[in-house]
Amino acid sequence: MLAAHIKLQLGSILIACGLCIATNVALNAAQAPELKPEKTRLEVAIAATGPLYLPIILANEAGYFSKRGVTVNLSTLSATASAQALLSGQVDIYQGGTATIHANVAGSDLIYIAASVDRSTLALFGQKGLTTFENLRGKSVATTSVGAFGEIAMRKTAIERGMEIGKDIKLLYHKGPADAFSTFLVGNADGLIVTPPQTEMARSKGFPVIIDYYEKGLKIIGPGTGVARAFVQKNPNTLKIFLMGYLDGVKRSLDDPAYAKNVLAQSSK
Repeated sequence: MLAAHIKLQLGSILIACGLCIATNVALNAAQAPELKPEKTRLEVAIAATGPLYLPIILANEAGYFSKRGVTVNLSTLSATASAQALLSGQVDIYQGGTATIHANVAGSDLIYIAASVDRSTLALFGQKGLTTFENLRGKSVATTSVGAFGEIAMRKTAIERGMEIGKDIKLLYHKGPADAFSTFLVGNADGLIVTPPQTEMARSKGFPVIIDYYEKGLKIIGPGTGVARAFVQKNPNTLKIFLMGYLDGVKRSLDDPAYAKNVLAQSSK
């Protein structure tokens, strides 16, 4: 089942065009030694653990970055803190949701350089007895941070159903999926919108799925790989190496489900 999830969630790698590092990130691994990284240690933050972030976690665990001369220190960071961390240099690369886009629109010089998924893995659950979106009218739904994919999906669905977020449905924001799930689990929210592994946890406890956004075919580009534009300009080789290691992580996730399952289990503890 995990292999199916991985193949569904990581089926396409979308590398943004027009950036100086995107000339040919899918270089043959044999070419990697020819690239000399400008920076040999990268601070990389991800928004959460789980299948969406498995390629980067697996790539680091398997040594796909270090074999090319770059050490990656991987940490988790909430979306709300990511923009400032990138701008201050505390974090070199951030892989998460819409925070980079929001910061760019607000005038910060942050950009996406890649995205690993083009189809949402979100699922909307209700407390037992709440089985339709309309059942959530006048009720609350636990989600992650403001402006993240959960909110985007909820607002889109509300419009489609003639409802309005904030008026008909209240969103309860949290730092991450685990916190949102906890709020829902203790009954302090009527609904929950999250990604794996929390979706599997909710399913295992028998909570009804109101909408499976993957089955619905909701297209969302993310999690995106965000950086400061100045970092791209100063470290093109380092970023090429990072993306090649990332692609190796994607390939291994698909080709070696047993190893992927083990890495995912360890990272989700």
